[in-house]
Amino acid sequence: MADELEATETTEVAEGGGGLLDTVKRYLPLIVGILVVQVAIGFVLVKWFFAPTAPPPEEHAAQVEKPAEGAEHKPKPAKKKEKDKKEEKLEPADEIAVIFDKLDPIVINPAGSGGNHYVQIQVNLGLAQIEGTKPEEAFHLVESRKAKILDTIIRIATSKTLEELNTEEGRTRFKEEIRKQINLFLNEEHEIIKEVYFATFTTQ
Repeated sequence: MADELEATETTEVAEGGGGLLDTVKRYLPLIVGILVVQVAIGFVLVKWFFAPTAPPPEEHAAQVEKPAEGAEHKPKPAKKKEKDKKEEKLEPADEIAVIFDKLDPIVINPAGSGGNHYVQIQVNLGLAQIEGTKPEEAFHLVESRKAKILDTIIRIATSKTLEELNTEEGRTRFKEEIRKQINLFLNEEHEIIKEVYFATFTTQ
């Protein structure tokens, strides 16, 4: 009787042990899967919490723009203002800006002719641009002094002999005197009259 009871218990223990093993085998893949998911979630959380934070955009830009220590700092050239650009356009022109052709013809007796000869002249003036003004302002200035300009031309012309006025060299000197004398009273700082032209020049 004792042997039968012991055999029965042994059989029950064996059957019980087999049932536990079967249960473990059945749920093992699920347990492994859960463990893998937990490990993955833990890795993501650790990386997210302990990862270094990126600097804000403004701070990053400032770090990029900051020159290296010891590097030479070259200041950027200042931009010219619109006013400066306009003033550059108003500087005196090297060439003729406008021709003044409003002077009336003059008729004079040359020096030493005794009234027996005359010279008819019509003068045009090549004007330069006055500093800080537009080209047409030089034209208006000359026009406002037209009477004095004509008087100056007559005074210089009557001081010349017929022989002087009949040579190319004499006429060149005559033009230069006209130019210098007119510039003296037009503008002391700038030569407004750049060239003198003879539109007509007749001697008799």
